[in-house]
Amino acid sequence: MQGGECLQMNRFQTRLYFAWAVTFACLVGPSHGGQEEPGRSMGPPPASVKVQRVSREQVQERRRVTGELRARRRSRVATQEEGLVVEVPVEAGDRVKRSDVLARLDSRRLDLLKRAAEAQELAAASLVDERNATLAWRQRDLELYQSSFDRGGATPRELRDAESVVRVAQARAHQAERQQAVIRARTELLAERLKDMTIVAPFDGVVVQKHTELGEWVGEGDAVVELVSTGLIDVWLDIPQRYFAALREGTPEISINVEATGGSISVGQMRVVTQVDPKARSFSCVATIDNSAAGGRLAPGMSLTAWIPTGGSAKRLLVSRNAILRNEAGAFLYVARQPPGAAGGDAAIAVPLRVTVSFGVGDRVVVQGPGLKEGDLVVVEGNERLFPMMPIIPIPAEDDRAPAEAPGDET
Repeated sequence: MQGGECLQMNRFQTRLYFAWAVTFACLVGPSHGGQEEPGRSMGPPPASVKVQRVSREQVQERRRVTGELRARRRSRVATQEEGLVVEVPVEAGDRVKRSDVLARLDSRRLDLLKRAAEAQELAAASLVDERNATLAWRQRDLELYQSSFDRGGATPRELRDAESVVRVAQARAHQAERQQAVIRARTELLAERLKDMTIVAPFDGVVVQKHTELGEWVGEGDAVVELVSTGLIDVWLDIPQRYFAALREGTPEISINVEATGGSISVGQMRVVTQVDPKARSFSCVATIDNSAAGGRLAPGMSLTAWIPTGGSAKRLLVSRNAILRNEAGAFLYVARQPPGAAGGDAAIAVPLRVTVSFGVGDRVVVQGPGLKEGDLVVVEGNERLFPMMPIIPIPAEDDRAPAEAPGDET
């Protein structure tokens, strides 16, 4: 659309708005010189709406950032042994607990090797007993030769020969014991390898992908399933690098909005990842939340938005989030104002004001716009069915029935 056509369209919308406003002002105003004609039908009856006051408070400047949810743990659970897959008892989407079986491999060959090693270990134990018995026999002989030598009945050579035989028997006994230890270690290794033929979940989680099926051959280190953790989940926010100095010590408690669920979650102190992405020129802030506290409605990969503090504080106008409406021209709200010439009372008209939403603070937003001031009553419930200059009956909302004594000093 050309610039001239846009200007004509804006002028047309402006004339249409004022014509609409004047029409309804005539409907709600007195007719026939201020005298109400008996039996004459008046304008539409006033609509009851709930209103809250606009407050001016000291708030810190915030900026809207985006991010995503990431699994606290994500693992491609792999095998430690190679073998034929004989069982995969899980499917994508299944929830598993730690140590639940994810897959089993054919372990018959390893079982046979283990049984052979156990038999060798028994044989080695018998050999150790034999060598120890021989050593004890030779030691008794040495004692006899020593006693005979002391009485002069044995020669020095016979004593030395007896000592040498004992040393040989000791060495052979030690050799048998070490052979037994080697075979025992081999048996224990085969037992561990047999255990590794059953792949189990390393943590509580959800299976998001299977990488093998029954009958396939997997090698050492091949993945069988991909598992993401449940319970704790990480919040990752991407923040422009110019705010690094303001956030290098972390952030206070903030509220994040998850677009998929439409809800908000409070997040405490966030950890700053002190590394700037050279391509995006942004850094990350990370926090961990409990998915179970959110009803399990969160999942890794969901996008989110948050308002983080990035500057100094100043006095700003705040209104409820429910007061903000939007159309093709942007954000606006309705303010309850007394109609011209009214003498007070509960009657009012809904005056639309165009506003700019700066950032959110809890369940309220910081706004600015011409004509909006502290103490104005803005419509927070029933505003969807209003139109400009419509007569309304403002009713204070629950948290606005007792106005603050000094609204400008609220924090």
